[in-house]
Amino acid sequence: MLSAQRMKSVAWYNMAYPSAAAAFFFNSSINNRKTPD
Repeated sequence: MLSAQRMKSVAWYNMAYPSAAAAFFFNSSINNRKTPD
């Protein structure tokens, strides 16, 4: 049971962390590109 939970959390980390980092960099690049009207 414990190893299955651990594998599930590791899979979640491997999926969630890169996408969160990509979203962060994407949002920051969009914010840097915006120009005030």
